[in-house]
Amino acid sequence: MDIAEYINGFALGYSQTADVIPYNDYHCENDYEIMYVRKGSRQAFVKEHTYNLTSGNLLFINKNTLHKTHRVSDEYERFVINFTDDYILPSIKRQMQILFEQRIYLLQKLSETDKLFFSIFSEWEKLRKGDNIAGDNIKCYINILLSYFIRNHNKYAYNDAKITNPSIERLIRYMNDNFKSPITLSSAAQMLHLSQSHLSRIFLKYTGFGFLKYLTILRIENGKRLLENTNMSVKQIAFECGFNDSNYFSFVFKTETGISPLQYKKQQPYK
Repeated sequence: MDIAEYINGFALGYSQTADVIPYNDYHCENDYEIMYVRKGSRQAFVKEHTYNLTSGNLLFINKNTLHKTHRVSDEYERFVINFTDDYILPSIKRQMQILFEQRIYLLQKLSETDKLFFSIFSEWEKLRKGDNIAGDNIKCYINILLSYFIRNHNKYAYNDAKITNPSIERLIRYMNDNFKSPITLSSAAQMLHLSQSHLSRIFLKYTGFGFLKYLTILRIENGKRLLENTNMSVKQIAFECGFNDSNYFSFVFKTETGISPLQYKKQQPYK
């Protein structure tokens, strides 16, 4: 199985083969994600860094953080869990940010983590069949998992998985901070003193995104946040996200999400 539908703010994906996982996929959702790679490898781009995930790696991804994974090996087994703030105890929440700042961990022995993830998997199967007690059990296991890595942060923190490219990291930080402004491949290439063709190649290699695709997703994701959390008009949001034409913003938004900005707004809980 792979990722199923959310139930009460939680979802679990488990796969023993790379064939059922999209070759490339990106997310930027209002929940937390933990990926545990048991076998094989996968490349992950998170915010501005790229990581090569191998057996024993755990990747912690904060909510509202744009990320994308890319298959590297055919032999592959992994868990992915997604959960909202409702699943985290206050005492854990006060200390858990260190996990998302470090982001990646490497285990020497997988037995303890295996036990936790397979226990969560077992309860997830029960939850999908309507067992409401399973949801509370999942919350317990998630907090045990988080507290384990908070306590063992220094022991398992791992930095060798990061694939660095200073030029692309500089550009990504610039795009993240200035997506409202006009940004083109030409202006980015001039900023980095690279040719446009070379920049296109290394941007795709490093992030898994085409340059324009990344910029579009970045703007649309920020548009979603504004639709969720403000009373701004679609026209105002379009300009805030770097679009000069609100109709074009609406067209791109629907292309990326499948629905119009107004439809997306109506789906949000009343604030």
